[in-house]
Amino acid sequence: MVVFAGQEYPVVVGKDGAWQVTLPAVTEDKAYDYQVKVTDNAGNVGVFHGQFTVDTQITLTASLDLASQENSNTSITQLKRPQISGTADPDSKIIAEFKGQIKTVYTDNQGKWSLSFDVDAEVGKENNYKIVAKDAAGNQKTVEQSFSYLPSSGGAGEAHPPMLSVVLDVGSDSGKLGDYITNIKMPKFTGTATKDAKITLSINGEDFTTVADSLTGNWDITVNEQPEGNNHYVVMAEHPTNGQLKEISGNIFIDNIAPVSSIELTAETDTGSKGNFITAHQKPVFTGKGEPGCKVTLHLNNELVSTTTDSNGIWSLTLPNELPKDFTGNFKINVTDAASNVFEKTAKLVISSHKPELSDIDLINPSILGKFNKAKSINSLTPTFRGKINDDSSLEFKFSYFHQNKKQNYLFPITKIDKDGNWSFTIPEGIFDNDRRYDVDNISVVATSSSGVSSEKTFYKPGLQIKNCILKITGEVSAESSSTGENNERLSSSRSPYLQGSIEGSSDRDELKGTIYIGGKTYSVDFGKSRKSWHFKVPDNVQLPLGEVPYTLTFKDVYGSVREASFSVVISDFKFYLDPDTDSGEVGNNFTNHKHPVYKGQITAGGTISAKVNGKDYSIQANEKGEWRFEVPISGDGAYHISFIQDDGSLAVAQTTLNILTTDPVFNDFHIVDKQLYSGTQVSNVINPQLVFTYSGNMDYYLITVNGKTTRHNKLQTKYNGSKTTFANELTLSNGEHTAKITAFDVAGNKTEHKVIIKVLSDEQGITSPNIEFGINDKQCISTKDGKLLFNQNEIKFTGITTSAGQITLKDMTGKIIGTTKADNKGSWELTLPNNIVPIDIKDGNNISLSITAKDLIDRETLFDFDLLYDVTPPEITATLDDLLSNSGVININQPTFSGITKANATVWLTISKQKYSAIADANGKWKIKLDDKQELNDGTYKYEIEAHDILGQISLNKLSGDFTVKTIASINGELDPDSDSGEKKDNHTNVNKPIFKGVTEPNATVRLVFNNKMASTYESIANERGEWSINVDTELSDGIHDYVIFAIDNIQGINGKIKGQLTIDMTAPDLLIGGAVDPTDFTTKQDILARITTPTFAGIAEPDAYLEITVGQDIYKGILVDKHGNWSFTLSEPLIDGEHDYQIRITDIAGNLGIESLTGKVTIDTKAP
Repeated sequence: MVVFAGQEYPVVVGKDGAWQVTLPAVTEDKAYDYQVKVTDNAGNVGVFHGQFTVDTQITLTASLDLASQENSNTSITQLKRPQISGTADPDSKIIAEFKGQIKTVYTDNQGKWSLSFDVDAEVGKENNYKIVAKDAAGNQKTVEQSFSYLPSSGGAGEAHPPMLSVVLDVGSDSGKLGDYITNIKMPKFTGTATKDAKITLSINGEDFTTVADSLTGNWDITVNEQPEGNNHYVVMAEHPTNGQLKEISGNIFIDNIAPVSSIELTAETDTGSKGNFITAHQKPVFTGKGEPGCKVTLHLNNELVSTTTDSNGIWSLTLPNELPKDFTGNFKINVTDAASNVFEKTAKLVISSHKPELSDIDLINPSILGKFNKAKSINSLTPTFRGKINDDSSLEFKFSYFHQNKKQNYLFPITKIDKDGNWSFTIPEGIFDNDRRYDVDNISVVATSSSGVSSEKTFYKPGLQIKNCILKITGEVSAESSSTGENNERLSSSRSPYLQGSIEGSSDRDELKGTIYIGGKTYSVDFGKSRKSWHFKVPDNVQLPLGEVPYTLTFKDVYGSVREASFSVVISDFKFYLDPDTDSGEVGNNFTNHKHPVYKGQITAGGTISAKVNGKDYSIQANEKGEWRFEVPISGDGAYHISFIQDDGSLAVAQTTLNILTTDPVFNDFHIVDKQLYSGTQVSNVINPQLVFTYSGNMDYYLITVNGKTTRHNKLQTKYNGSKTTFANELTLSNGEHTAKITAFDVAGNKTEHKVIIKVLSDEQGITSPNIEFGINDKQCISTKDGKLLFNQNEIKFTGITTSAGQITLKDMTGKIIGTTKADNKGSWELTLPNNIVPIDIKDGNNISLSITAKDLIDRETLFDFDLLYDVTPPEITATLDDLLSNSGVININQPTFSGITKANATVWLTISKQKYSAIADANGKWKIKLDDKQELNDGTYKYEIEAHDILGQISLNKLSGDFTVKTIASINGELDPDSDSGEKKDNHTNVNKPIFKGVTEPNATVRLVFNNKMASTYESIANERGEWSINVDTELSDGIHDYVIFAIDNIQGINGKIKGQLTIDMTAPDLLIGGAVDPTDFTTKQDILARITTPTFAGIAEPDAYLEITVGQDIYKGILVDKHGNWSFTLSEPLIDGEHDYQIRITDIAGNLGIESLTGKVTIDTKAP
């Protein structure tokens, strides 16, 4: 727990001991106190008080030191290496840069600092330098300044100050040269000055003096041992002749303490215990915190890496390559500060990635396998487990169980582990209580190696069920074995009695088994529901002796617990009963309203017994059958204690108490429990209220009838006291008023009947004022003030909804009540206004002003005014087809939208091709009908009609009609231009490989021709005003079949269309042509034939589907088609005259290519006989 600024910030420490708390932001720079309070698992408390300082600002000044200024000019000096000085926050680090040289000094405890650069200034020029100050809080400030170097002219008569320079001797400047940080406690200063000048060095109150060499001007001074930290010094040179002085001051930082640094693995790579340098990570990252600016080196596995701590002293290092999975080796880390002080740490690094091996978990305690969930069942509240681990891993024992519907999880360290890895663990006392079952699951042992690698072994998955049962057992004689007909503590009239009793503290899950030892034998006992009771019938062939017989019950549960209880039964063969004719109410309950109750029984024929009633004896004589009868003498309502005694008077063989109750119960009070009522009312705020009834009488049970349903309620009562009962959550009632009929019976069968009203107002109706929503018909409804309802007849009937069982009141504007009604339990109501509410001379547009009030069951009211508006004018209607592109009546969507204006709330009917659609106009008369997805129209022309029906059933006189055309697909046709369609026209074959397509589409539409579904083969054109288009294919198409699609894109109408086709390019002339004239003598084809037939036949083989042209003399026959198999035949239609006739046969394919070869020959006709 961290306490800061009066607030507590709790935090849980992680497994590695690390914790972190983020404090709220502070508003001012100052020191802040805090407290850390730590409480371990054993309750030990540790407290730490600390303080931190918030510092967000830093000051810095820098200029020529006063001793280096010329005539107090702060930016001019006569020195090549002037002194620069200034102020900053105490103990700040000053970093100065001049001409590429960097020097570092520290401010003293007053914030003063000074230094001189070891680089000469340039004459007559701006000499720029930069000073950076960093304080302990990390704040930083930079100042950039400049000075002019103007050396002295050296004229006669002038008294010049001596020359002087100061540096820290190289032998005393450990670490980085020139930073004036050293670990030499007795540093040596050197420099040059005017020859023979007296040099005085003052540091920490001590002066050290020397004289500059007379030849070289060199000097050196070694001071005494100086303290750790920043030390200010001043060097003064005195001119040997004129006595002029020159002073240079500066700071030297003595640091003789090794730079201590924390060293650990980062949380991400330290998988084991923090700080033990054992991990499973193969590329561990070393990190730590020390002084800022230190050099850190890591030697590991024959590799060396280094880094420098940042401004906060933080550093981290890792090797460039992963280490082996299993590795052990020493590492060495050196931390060297600016003064060359060295901190060194050597330790062992272990990398281990093997998971620990756990044996199975054994339960030492004996257990029984339960049949309900197959769990192992034990009665020990502190069970013990054991197992074995193969290494020195730490072990934790885990388990969980449910308590009060919340899962409880436990985790304990296992501390009992011997040198061989054998472990045992006992669940501590106090977790499990007696006489309560615990279902314990998720039992497992987690082993974590020193490198943080974990493995887990799970115990028997169904887990344990634990219970140490404490049973409370009772025993008695069942009513069927008792002479009184009711359960008796000991007395039995049967020699083979039925015994029973209760078992407190058991359930079915305990799997209880029981035996009874009676009459020298042991028997099994049976159990009642949930094993809350036991019962046993002595076998009929076993007759127990008369008198007292002891018996012992033994119960053993599934957990292994054994419990015993001993009782006794008194055996008597005497039986009696209350005559049913005199036993009113529930038979056998010893209550009756009969004024002459009679007991009956049977003994030895002619025998006698006696009865004692409230201490008075009565003799009873049995008849010849042994039957006896005894009328109990009563003197009014009350209890009568009766004992039946054997004739020798020595033993009471039976006892009972008879209760006479002849007065009908009286209903006294009914109410609902206060917490379920609205204040000051008898209205329930829940739907299942607790109903409390109070009666005068000893009540037994009740019948309550509500909404046609009867419920029996049995009173759980103390004997002889049953006057008050509560129906708790037995009825679920809707909001409203409910009449309940109650029939209440007392224990003697007397009854009383009465009715009560149960009022319920719950849920939303219970928290809001009553709503009112009503109208004259189902097409107009108002629920707020100033609403209007239309009517056109004298009889006005309102129907509406309000809060359940709410009271509705209508008034005219004078406040006169003109009608009231009460809503049913569903809130529905109706009210018919008197006929005289409508004036005889009322005119169209006149209104009647009324008010309506709704009051709910808890007397909250809602009231508002409204008007009845007389309306006998049929509605008018306007309509527009919203999607028309122009006045052409064409729309380019198949779900058109009609809209317009009509009378408010009227129903608009749209008929399209005998299909009807409807919409209801809004309060402003606007209406819209849009066909949905299931009502899409196909392209085509449709007729429509529109009419309006107002809410009073009046139909518009101006029925609207018209037609429109649905066009959602752009028209498009196209084919080869005739000039590009060689061969047979329109057969989609051509030998033009850069053809022209032409066609007609929508005016101004874009036409796109795509071949073979390739964008690279796409051609485009724009149709003219008449829709005509033409596309020149400017790329040669290869021979073969080309699939094409012609797209029409009409951006004006927003529609598209397409057609598909196939074009065959064939530029190859047909080369197959065989045949000639058919010789009629042998029916073979020959080049030349002689025939007497004047119409010879030509035949042969050629390219399928090609066309032939046969020329015979001057006659030309064209268009002769070769069939698909390549066969052709043609007989001349015109007869030839006798003589020789030359013929030529040429072939042209379907694309119009003319064959390379032709057939020629001669036909000689000779029809004359020789």
